[in-house]
Amino acid sequence: MCVKNVLWARGRDFSGKPARQIERDEIIAKAVKAAVQHMRMRPKTVKEVDTFLQRRGYDREVSDRALSICIDRGYIDDERYAELFVNDRLRNKPCARKLLRIELRNRGIRDDVVERTLSKCAFDEREAATELLQHKLSKMLSPTTPSDVRKLANFLLRRGFSTHIVMDLLREFTDVFES
Repeated sequence: MCVKNVLWARGRDFSGKPARQIERDEIIAKAVKAAVQHMRMRPKTVKEVDTFLQRRGYDREVSDRALSICIDRGYIDDERYAELFVNDRLRNKPCARKLLRIELRNRGIRDDVVERTLSKCAFDEREAATELLQHKLSKMLSPTTPSDVRKLANFLLRRGFSTHIVMDLLREFTDVFES
């Protein structure tokens, strides 16, 4: 009876629920609030929010319920996150599809969402690699030593471009410098 009066006084609807259920609902509401506050600065994936809630000490059941509520309300959307991530990554730090795929999977995005997002993306890897190489070369005097060429190759390979694309571009650009 005391719990009913306290909850009624706080503006809650008791509706005959057991006190444990009411406490559980309040804990879930706190978890949802914590998740929403965590997502204020930038969008987050389901995995990121789940990890955050687990670190905050919420048990699996509460965390799952809070995530479900956030997804239902549109606070968390992995597809939207993936699209924003890919667009931002290609604009600010271009890389190959292979690396984008790895980065999205590491952020907990499901494979079907990753593939759908990358298929929507109009992106020419060779063109992106060429632009990156031109930008890198503009900072160098000329890649005359084998060490310079190796550094350029490693730079492009770390960005996920295929060996075939990297070798073709380096051949083209070193021919230009040699002539």
